[in-house]
Amino acid sequence: MACNTAPLAFPLHRPGALARAALAFARQYRRTRDLPAALPGGATLKTHEIGPRLAEAEARCESDRLARAPGYRAERHLRLLGALLAEYRPSAF
Repeated sequence: MACNTAPLAFPLHRPGALARAALAFARQYRRTRDLPAALPGGATLKTHEIGPRLAEAEARCESDRLARAPGYRAERHLRLLGALLAEYRPSAF
């Protein structure tokens, strides 16, 4: 699987439990299986487009989490964060 080689443009500071779960998800991440669930329509994106789109969607989830928005879903946030970490990993954790 090709991965994004550009570094993340921002630091990710997330709660420990969310970060640990996302790392576990990232270790088992398979783009063909997991990207469509994390980012609808993501399977049709070019490799260099995936990371920025995941980052945007994850940032929206983080904003919702911090605002305690009623529509916030921890499962979606976990999938997005895990996919984001997996797409930006240099090779493996």
